[in-house]
Amino acid sequence: DQLAKLYIRKGMTSDAEAIYQRALDAPMTQSNYDSAIREISKLYADKGQDHKHIAVLEEIKPLMENSAILHEHLGDLYSKVGDADKAKIAYNEWLQIRQKALNNTENARSYRYFAEALLKKGLFPETALKYAKRAFQRNTASNSDYSALLGHTYIANGQFDDALNYYLHGISIISSKSSLDNFWDGIRDAIKYTEDKDSYYQMLEAMMDSIPSKNIRNRAFAYRLLTQYYSKNDKAKNVEKYLFSKTSFVPETRWLTLGPFNNIDTMGHRNAFIPEETTQIDTTAKYYGKHGLINWKKSEYGQLDGHYNFGDNKDWSTAYVWAIVISPDERDITFRFDSDDQGTIWLNGKQVFSHDRTGRISFDRYTIPVTLKQGENTILIKICNAKETWGFYLRLTDNIGNPIKDLKFKTSDELLNAPPPKPTFNVMSALGMAEYYSKNNEPNKAMEQMRQTGIIHENAWMTLGPFDNSAGIGYNTAYISEDTVPIDINEKYESANGQIGWKQFTDGAFNGYIDLGRNLNWKVSYALTTVTSPDEREVQLRFGSDDQAKVWLNGKEIYANPQYRWAVIDDNIIPVTLNAGKNTILVKVCNEELGWGFYLRITDVDGKPLDTLKISNAQN
Repeated sequence: DQLAKLYIRKGMTSDAEAIYQRALDAPMTQSNYDSAIREISKLYADKGQDHKHIAVLEEIKPLMENSAILHEHLGDLYSKVGDADKAKIAYNEWLQIRQKALNNTENARSYRYFAEALLKKGLFPETALKYAKRAFQRNTASNSDYSALLGHTYIANGQFDDALNYYLHGISIISSKSSLDNFWDGIRDAIKYTEDKDSYYQMLEAMMDSIPSKNIRNRAFAYRLLTQYYSKNDKAKNVEKYLFSKTSFVPETRWLTLGPFNNIDTMGHRNAFIPEETTQIDTTAKYYGKHGLINWKKSEYGQLDGHYNFGDNKDWSTAYVWAIVISPDERDITFRFDSDDQGTIWLNGKQVFSHDRTGRISFDRYTIPVTLKQGENTILIKICNAKETWGFYLRLTDNIGNPIKDLKFKTSDELLNAPPPKPTFNVMSALGMAEYYSKNNEPNKAMEQMRQTGIIHENAWMTLGPFDNSAGIGYNTAYISEDTVPIDINEKYESANGQIGWKQFTDGAFNGYIDLGRNLNWKVSYALTTVTSPDEREVQLRFGSDDQAKVWLNGKEIYANPQYRWAVIDDNIIPVTLNAGKNTILVKVCNEELGWGFYLRITDVDGKPLDTLKISNAQN
């Protein structure tokens, strides 16, 4: 096997196959023969090699008549190329060999895996049921997986009453939320084992009658599945009403959505791309998102099941959703929420919940007590995705999880057609539009957006680096005279990369983030700029860096943070006094891993830019 893999790495596939063929002629255990067959099959796994793959396996079949793996592979391949008769023969051989082996064991797990394999392939449902029963009988632990398997195999055999009994048994022995999520995922997926969809959903309706009313979480799961069915098959006159009255999920059609924005290194969770602490949304506003201009729009997710899904292939993205719920009176309720990945909720402009967990979503993971006021209540949610799946659950219930039936929601059309509120300034929105105008060759408009933020932008900085930050040594190592004013920008310094000097800063975006690079791990760089003030005055430097940083104003250290962190707008507010005339600002940023850079704004005490300050251009 090692020799064959060396051939494979060198691209000598035929030599590798010859080695495995020799192994099949040698005296080995059946397990080793099967391993060799698997490795041969991998050599022909690429698209377009199915017929060649079949020919190779047929050639070695006389030597390997007792190999279940060989016959299973042949069955799969013949099915793939559309030869049903030969697939049936191969699968029958596979079945006989596997059954003979299983008759010599009493292992519940072996029975279970074989029954699952038959179900997955859609083969021999009666045989799958036989082994699922054996697995259930011989399983000594209280494991709901075996009950679920029996339920699935009964569905595959058209025996829905029996499936219901074993599903209910499984529900009764589950103790953890994650196990319950997996169990209901299995019930949802079991519909693929039958063509009798109506009987499957009749079973779910019977399940609703059997689940105790106090078992609210299980009833919500079942109602979700029924709502999916009604939504797809137009079985309910008002699916939205059914979904909310039975489960208290906010229907997907009642949300407006905005996105995607960027979420590089999960920075989106901490940065506000829009005014988040607000009770009014301007649905006419445009923003510069991850791929261009974006605006609020109706949800494109059409399936009504309570799980809002933002879609696939949107790694490292951030999005918002917005809804208005109308309450007949002031009342205490509970938000039952979870998201994949990070999620934040604002109710009536106040943040009521946030988590920075990444990973799989779980039904009702978080319970958040809130108070609705009488009349309209705004709900804003931000979800940040790392990779793969992306979405959230939100239920509005009483304190024990029962649906609240007298709440109402504005329609998405009502939200879109509402008159726009008075514009609210947002730093990230302005920076996004500055980047948009810059990329579309409108520099004057880009600079106007930038001026509104008070940020010291890319054109203003000189940079020097990188220097070494191995084991974090750069934070307390003065690679230059850090407290000297003025700094000689013509001086040269020694670094790990040889002799370096100050240079005008440039990066690929005009968005106020001084991006010092990615994957330049364990490095240090300096950035230098000057700001001219008409008089002595009190101002604020608003700073955020990735990772550790120090800041000097006119040679005096005014800020230091030794912590690993993400760069967030206005993360630190530093009150300082500017001299009349030119003021020098020196920043040192130390990187550990991944992203590396900083934001720096100069504002009054209210966070507003100061029009009378002059930010120097590094080119000058």
